[in-house]
Amino acid sequence: MIEVTYMLSPTTSYIIHTAASNVISENLIQDKRINPHFNNVILSIHSYVDKIRKRALEVMKDDESPIATFCKYSASIERTYSVLQAYSKGYFDMICRNIKTDIVLVTCWNSFSLPFIKFLLEHNKKVVIGGVLCNSYEFSHIRESLIDIGLNPSLLDNLIIVKGYVDVTTDLYKIIMDWKDTEIKENDFSTIWHCRSDYIKDNLNIFRAFKQRPIWYTVVFDNSCWYNKCTFCNIDHAKRKNFIKNIEVDELINELLLNLKEYQTDLLFINDPYFIFTPRNKYILNKLKENGIKTAIQTGINLLRNKKYLKNINNYIDELRIGLESCSDFALSYINKGYDWNGVIESINMMRDELSSDVMLRYLYIMDLAETSKDSVLQNYNRMVQVKEMLVEKRFDFAFFPRNLHMFKDIDIQETTKYIKLSENSDRVSGIWKVYNYLEKHGFEVNVPEDIVLPYERCDEYGDFLPSDYEIISNDVMKEIVN
Repeated sequence: MIEVTYMLSPTTSYIIHTAASNVISENLIQDKRINPHFNNVILSIHSYVDKIRKRALEVMKDDESPIATFCKYSASIERTYSVLQAYSKGYFDMICRNIKTDIVLVTCWNSFSLPFIKFLLEHNKKVVIGGVLCNSYEFSHIRESLIDIGLNPSLLDNLIIVKGYVDVTTDLYKIIMDWKDTEIKENDFSTIWHCRSDYIKDNLNIFRAFKQRPIWYTVVFDNSCWYNKCTFCNIDHAKRKNFIKNIEVDELINELLLNLKEYQTDLLFINDPYFIFTPRNKYILNKLKENGIKTAIQTGINLLRNKKYLKNINNYIDELRIGLESCSDFALSYINKGYDWNGVIESINMMRDELSSDVMLRYLYIMDLAETSKDSVLQNYNRMVQVKEMLVEKRFDFAFFPRNLHMFKDIDIQETTKYIKLSENSDRVSGIWKVYNYLEKHGFEVNVPEDIVLPYERCDEYGDFLPSDYEIISNDVMKEIVN
């Protein structure tokens, strides 16, 4: 028997990844050749984030700048605070002291996880990594990235990278014993819906206490993206996986209801990139609705221009998470979203006419995308305020979820250097580094490696420096966006 520890990466564990923790916990517990341990970093992350946010409210109480308003009140700032905490001095060491096994399995969402993997390897752990990070990059790229951030190449012998998806039948014991990079190619996804052994689940009441809001149980039906062209996205949706195809539909519904009960919630988030209303999906949603389950989906502007699609939302869905990203024609073209401002307005008018105001609307957008001028930035935010006003007028429960652009290595958006270029000047940066630098000036600890998230600055259409959105828009506009 081998002993292993399983955990979510502390740099992304602020998000409840039930889709990963549920299945892997069940797999490890069922395998009698493995004695699993579980490291619940989620508890400390949430307690620290709560303290950081309260401190921000106090330190910035007299600052009426747009960036202060974002740091105090934005719904998405908690993720930034969780990353700062994960990288804080001594935090990795505290986690490592609680790991009692030589072998550690880590689910990694993005490149933020790499410094933690480096830390484990440098502290004599044998590490197995999987997740979106591993499905997005080649084995060699991940290994080279670890060397780039200072890992001694000799320690890479203690790392294996696993591509693909784990189900209950996946032989993790064999993968560990073989100890070589591999890709899981055979799956029985019908087994993932029967999992009850989630190490996170037992601590959800603590999570609720810190978040002071309910839990969304998260699942994925189909991970393919019908569009798959956005240049800011580093997730490869080309390898389609339908996770509900091989399970009888009423059995799936029953398992979903049982899991929702286990997680003590009636809220289900279907985290498909763009949810499609197939006959099978509609049957599932209808049965869930009959059992009092509220459902949220991800969707996009082009889908919301379709009257039939909106009718399906009215029939089955309680909340939409909409990838707006921008209202600027130039920025939308730059990131290849497939629509422009006229398309946004068309979707808004269609929703005003056809969508029930009982459906909650959550619009996601990205700050500090490439722009041609200050006037273009101002126009973009004025348009976003217009979007809010048009929908609030129809009594929709509406909120924006602003996100700062993170310039991870190998994101296609950085290939065009006319409007975005890497920067060594902290006064000129845009995106997440604008927020990091602001927080550091206010006494917050910022240890995020610049070779993981690249500092960048913007240029206008003439090649001249273009400041961050935070320095261009007014605080009144920012308050409209984050409140």
